[in-house]
Amino acid sequence: MVNSKEATRVRAIFDLYLEYQALLPVVRELERRGWRTKAWVTRKGRKMGGQPFTKTNLHKLLTNATYAGKLRYKTELHNGEHPAIVDPVKWQKVQELLQRHRHKGSTERNKSGAILKGLLYCRPCRCAMSPTYASKKGKHYRYYICSDAQKRGWDLCPSQSIPASQIERIVVAQISKVGQKSERLQKILTEASQQRHVRLAALESERRRLERELKILTESFAPANASDEGTSPDSRPSRKTSATWSAAWPRPRCKPRHSNTRRWNWNKPRRRSWPGSKDSRSCP
Repeated sequence: MVNSKEATRVRAIFDLYLEYQALLPVVRELERRGWRTKAWVTRKGRKMGGQPFTKTNLHKLLTNATYAGKLRYKTELHNGEHPAIVDPVKWQKVQELLQRHRHKGSTERNKSGAILKGLLYCRPCRCAMSPTYASKKGKHYRYYICSDAQKRGWDLCPSQSIPASQIERIVVAQISKVGQKSERLQKILTEASQQRHVRLAALESERRRLERELKILTESFAPANASDEGTSPDSRPSRKTSATWSAAWPRPRCKPRHSNTRRWNWNKPRRRSWPGSKDSRSCP
């Protein structure tokens, strides 16, 4: 069932990208209009979605093949049975623009060796700061940029970016000062040791819980396996019974013509008779 209001917004977002041909201007325009991502409620009553648009979720929306009436399987696209919300020609044009404007240096920026990666946060908006760099005349200039400003627009954060070498020198100098004071260093080591013991206790508790669950599962499956395999003392046949049964119903001794490629099909019904009777037949 297509929601006409949401379908109209999706088509408008595709038109905006074709107009601006960049993600960040579209994010700013959607922020100005007050549009947010699709909101829904799970079966457990948990509210999902309804977040402001960023470069990440906007890119995810623009690359969603469902809007073009298609289904994606890994790297393949197949025609679906549902109607298309966006014109497939327009959707394909958007994909070509996204591929053309794809940032080639994204993989290299993650390998910049920034020592404060994952540790530095923007003070005004309390978002993580990501390492990046800019190139000019063959020289790289490293920075830490606010992730919220990078995704939603540079006008939303006053700090935006700071030089990486400068902030790294400040942090290293502060750490070296801490190491010079024995009392503070001892306090830090004590807190680290306490956190280590708490973590080890939590891991040990988790290990005991998993062992108990494994024991319960093993005990619950053991009787079923024993009854299926006939290992129960009451159901185990005696040697005399087994010999009589084997003599009455001998297994075929012949082999298939091509033993390496064919196997005996025990499920195929075959004509059987008692040994010594006139009707007894050998295997085909």
